[in-house]
Amino acid sequence: LKKHGARVLNIASMSVKEPIPGLMLSNTFRPAIAGWTKTAAQELAKDGILINTLAPGKIETERVKQLDKHRAQVEHQTVEEIKAQAERTIPLGRYGQPEEFAAYAAFLLSEASTYMTGQTLIIDGGLTKSL
Repeated sequence: LKKHGARVLNIASMSVKEPIPGLMLSNTFRPAIAGWTKTAAQELAKDGILINTLAPGKIETERVKQLDKHRAQVEHQTVEEIKAQAERTIPLGRYGQPEEFAAYAAFLLSEASTYMTGQTLIIDGGLTKSL
């Protein structure tokens, strides 16, 4: 790594690998972030610029809570029922916590990450089925 290199960290969604029902725009545009990451990383690596993307699944954020609330209203269920249903689909059996997501971001932005560029990391508790 060049001394004066830099890090770029994009935040996308697991929809870069597997579409999420009901999120048409996200499913359309988020994969483009992964493509941009790969292309820009190849072009800027010579300058010591490392570019990666984090693609979260169900991280317990306000946005995920809003989506669960909306789904609960549409399906005439409680938010708790919707969350429990979602957690049953996640191999780790729970939503991720913002602190867990932050730890991955901190790693990619740190000096500990000097040989990783152009990657999209899925952080979803094993939910995504694609390779």
